[in-house]
Amino acid sequence: MQSDSYVDTIYGGSGADTFMIDATRSTADNLADYSVADNDVIDISNVISYDPGLGDLIDDFVKLVDSGDGDPANGSGTVTMMVDADGAANGVNFQNYFTFDDQGMVLDDLISNGHLLV
Repeated sequence: MQSDSYVDTIYGGSGADTFMIDATRSTADNLADYSVADNDVIDISNVISYDPGLGDLIDDFVKLVDSGDGDPANGSGTVTMMVDADGAANGVNFQNYFTFDDQGMVLDDLISNGHLLV
């Protein structure tokens, strides 16, 4: 897979949008209007090898880091979504994928509510 080193600001527009990535990244794009209230979705399923049936832990593949107050689930600040495409298989190698406004949800909530496809 190719690595993208560009930083873009992406707008999905009104209504429900899907932000899809299909290549590994080294820098994070800014999702300027990502909103769980609008039923927006981030789809990283094409870049990670996550399989809970094999005992994989999602925390080995995705983490959310809040650059403001440190809490990515309180609705305040900017969150960076970091991804390790192969989880713990080849050591820890998280890369920045997206930044967006804190949506007041933890990683498990984003996944279970369909706002993050893994």
